[in-house]
Amino acid sequence: MPDGSICDNTEEALKYLLDTHFPGNKLQIQKYTNRNYQASYEDWEIADKIVTEERVRWTISLFAPFKSPGIDNIYPALIQKGIDIILQLIIKIFRACIALGYIPISWRTSRVVFVPKPGRTDYTMVKAFRPISLMSFLLKTLDRLVDRFIKDDTLIKYPLNENQHAYMAGKSTDTALHVLVGKIEKALP
Repeated sequence: MPDGSICDNTEEALKYLLDTHFPGNKLQIQKYTNRNYQASYEDWEIADKIVTEERVRWTISLFAPFKSPGIDNIYPALIQKGIDIILQLIIKIFRACIALGYIPISWRTSRVVFVPKPGRTDYTMVKAFRPISLMSFLLKTLDRLVDRFIKDDTLIKYPLNENQHAYMAGKSTDTALHVLVGKIEKALP
């Protein structure tokens, strides 16, 4: 603890870890709102393009089978081994998420695990740990499907400006900052 004392129990230690790594955090209990989700014909058309059987199978195959699951406790291996049985249901769910613009509450919730940083000699300090957020693999699958569609379809039809750094091979926030610093240096007398 900041005053040099030791936590009395695990709950107190976890609260301190959360408060340190996520200042201002608070437990949010999601309430069901009876929002009237409407989807147009065009919404369903784009969802059909993004979520195809081939792309779902490909995306699910990319995950390491026993990667740590999110709060739903669904390991990728469960989806991978049962893909032939659940594929059509997953496709319907993913298409509905995209067309309706809705992500299930359980997919939006993550489990935070604190992992010791390597090479530290003192693990009594809270900064000797780093947080990892474990999210649902169903959400990660949907995310990869949308990402692949953007890269393989949208960006091919409508290429990004050369000054854009996201979704560009060999570019990153570092290269964006480098370009900005170069422009500032040129502007200086």
